[in-house]
Amino acid sequence: MLYLHTDIFFPEMTAQVLWILTSFMFLKLKDIPGKLFNYSFFIVLFLFLYTEWLAVFFVFSVIIYLVLKKKYPDRGKLIILSTIVLVCAALIMLIQYASISGIDNLFHAMGIRFLERSGFFGQKYSSMGVHIFSLDSLKLFYLNMHKTLGWSGYILVSLFFIILFIKRKSLNSDNGLIFFAVACPLLLHWLVFFNANALHLMLMPRIIFPLSISVAFITYYFIQNYKSPRNQKIMISFVCLIFIIYAAYSYRKDFIINEKYPQLHKIGVFIKNNAHSNQAVFVQSLSDIPEPEKYLTFITKRNIVRVPAQKQAMDFLKNRNSGHEAIIFNIDTIRNDDTIPFTIISSN
Repeated sequence: MLYLHTDIFFPEMTAQVLWILTSFMFLKLKDIPGKLFNYSFFIVLFLFLYTEWLAVFFVFSVIIYLVLKKKYPDRGKLIILSTIVLVCAALIMLIQYASISGIDNLFHAMGIRFLERSGFFGQKYSSMGVHIFSLDSLKLFYLNMHKTLGWSGYILVSLFFIILFIKRKSLNSDNGLIFFAVACPLLLHWLVFFNANALHLMLMPRIIFPLSISVAFITYYFIQNYKSPRNQKIMISFVCLIFIIYAAYSYRKDFIINEKYPQLHKIGVFIKNNAHSNQAVFVQSLSDIPEPEKYLTFITKRNIVRVPAQKQAMDFLKNRNSGHEAIIFNIDTIRNDDTIPFTIISSN
């Protein structure tokens, strides 16, 4: 799963690991008694909530499940404690972000951001006009999902639902809980933040965790139901191995940016060695490299903004307090000695 994120450098990706941990621990809560394990679950849940919005939908999914499953042990306590953890994480973040520019500005910014990222308020208020009521926007959402799944993903999803239909009568409550814990948060996130999921490929890889559970279900089914001779088992294993190699190769071939654009590594090293810590860093580029600032941010360990010309960088500085200095690297030009022309500007 982490391998599939080698082209996406965002701290939100940490949420994938925490999502797996919280899902596993929630599944085990009813089987492993003891306060220590319960406390461990709430500690990990707090970290999950502190990291990503997806955790909020995970808590809602847990509460929905516990409300429906009235015989679940300690369901009332789990609902109350999960809600308390959610409120505590939200309160700490609220205090932190409000301390930057005030509570009014915080709520105003969050409101504007929700308008842009939800897609519920039509073309005018949605980022880049992508909204949930447009057929073109739905096509864009599907295209983003297609980029993540690929043909191998379609095969696995189809096989999962076929086997799920075949085994539907023999599924137990644990199976239902697994599917609910991994699918419900994702579906809620897709619905509430439709615009963001349709526009940003970095959000769509969350489907990898449900897909991994699907693969586990498929594998378990074949192990339990097909006691084939040794040669047939070897053949099936070989086919699975080829399938995995193809899936990994096709994804790597399509999405590894530093292999497609090797010059970005040289650019990143040069920026890292020539930008001072007190300077805002911009890259000026009109090339067709898709979002080079993402990879350069990863290499340089600096926040980098891409601009088409110096004017945009100057406008950015003017919106900040006076006295700030910026350095602009023209990454469209790499000299023979691997240096890049750059300009230093000030808001004064």
